[in-house]
Amino acid sequence: MRRRNVPFWIGSLLALAAVVMSGSVTDAALNGPPIDFTLSPRAVERGQTLTIRIAPMAHREWAGSGPLDVYLMWATTDRAAFLRPDGTWSPRPVALRLAMQSGAPPMVMNWEPHPPGDVPLALLAVPAGADPLLRSSWRFRPVLRSARVTNAPGGLAIDVATAAGLLGVTLAAIAVVAVVPFPHLNAACRALLAYLTHASQSR
Repeated sequence: MRRRNVPFWIGSLLALAAVVMSGSVTDAALNGPPIDFTLSPRAVERGQTLTIRIAPMAHREWAGSGPLDVYLMWATTDRAAFLRPDGTWSPRPVALRLAMQSGAPPMVMNWEPHPPGDVPLALLAVPAGADPLLRSSWRFRPVLRSARVTNAPGGLAIDVATAAGLLGVTLAAIAVVAVVPFPHLNAACRALLAYLTHASQSR
């Protein structure tokens, strides 16, 4: 694949996302790829993971198709990007699986989606070595899936370690109030407040 500058990648990626979103590819004379693509569960709370499973279909579905490079992209123009195998996003094409063939083991990936809201994903399968940004490289239509990420419900629930730490510092603060001379009390309270703030932000 030729080396291209960043503006080219971004422009091509946005154009690709626009094509995927428009539905024109779905209406074209392209079959779906011989690959199963599932997300489970389809809804998670922020900070939880979902499972991406990408698996080749039965051998007969691969008739006339050689190895395929598999890409997964965020299918909207405002956040268009490719998902890397490490779960991060890239503006450049990065395949989740290179040269997938019939009979290959499924790819299973636990991934923490973000940000909160709908997460629209499109699977692109192109002949091995082909450029996924080129519409002419496509032999199959994209497979669209989506998940939803919700904010965790509010509440005061905290883990045991945090609760123990907060209890300990509270008892220490009581002791400070009892024994530390008044001029030094403000500094002690500031230290306690800083600890509590750090603990709440680390949750």
